[in-house]
Amino acid sequence: MPNGKLLIYTPSGTDRLKAIRSAVSKIAEPLKMQIQVVPMMKTFPAYVYYEREDDSERIPLYCDSQKGFGEREIIQSMRSILFTLSFHPKHSALLTARKELLSPA
Repeated sequence: MPNGKLLIYTPSGTDRLKAIRSAVSKIAEPLKMQIQVVPMMKTFPAYVYYEREDDSERIPLYCDSQKGFGEREIIQSMRSILFTLSFHPKHSALLTARKELLSPA
């Protein structure tokens, strides 16, 4: 299974955090990834990044900029990027997760 974590960068007190965190949890749980919420003081859209355990590079998976997506659309957006990453040799740990990434939200 992939080793890494999903980081949620979000402004404090955003009402969108609940939907985003729920969607991230549904991605992270079957992939056995950690979730970390990073509160930010500035007002900007929430972002979700994937970070491998052995690398500090953060790959953007989702930006909540004026989308107002529901949980299902957020999950689908993140899954499609993670699935694409699974083909890159640097992210070969995601290869074992392709089946989970293809399952419907």
